[in-house]
Amino acid sequence: MADDLKDEVLGFLETENLMNRSKNFRFEDMAYLLKNKEFFDKAADILRNRGIFDPTVWSFSCLHKNVDMMREYFEMVKPRQIFDRVGSRFNSSLVTVDAANANHGFNTLLEYHPMINARAHVIGREGHQILNRTFRATYDQFLSTMVQKRAQGPLSPQE
Repeated sequence: MADDLKDEVLGFLETENLMNRSKNFRFEDMAYLLKNKEFFDKAADILRNRGIFDPTVWSFSCLHKNVDMMREYFEMVKPRQIFDRVGSRFNSSLVTVDAANANHGFNTLLEYHPMINARAHVIGREGHQILNRTFRATYDQFLSTMVQKRAQGPLSPQE
């Protein structure tokens, strides 16, 4: 009976419009079936051939140690969470975070005008704090990225 259900679900995945809300289909509902590697492989192949990506299905690539699908999963799902956990510079066999794919505001032009307003901000020895919260957050994020960046140029350590 379990094999009949699996075959029926695979047939559904292959033939039905999975985005049609009237079918009441949710990928989460078949999660227990995805624990089976054979079913997972078949379901993933069907979805890939149909050009459908679903985070629930792809998350099972971690369970089944499917490295190619794990890379796709980490690339597609919640990149901000990965960025927040590993920083702006990280490289592994599964995930690479760098300036090219960690676009979290550094390519965005931010304008703070006026930069210093003597009537609103303390200037001088005691004015070394950034009082503008948004600017301070941007500056802190910039410093964090620079600290993680590999040195380049004449002062770089010799390898």
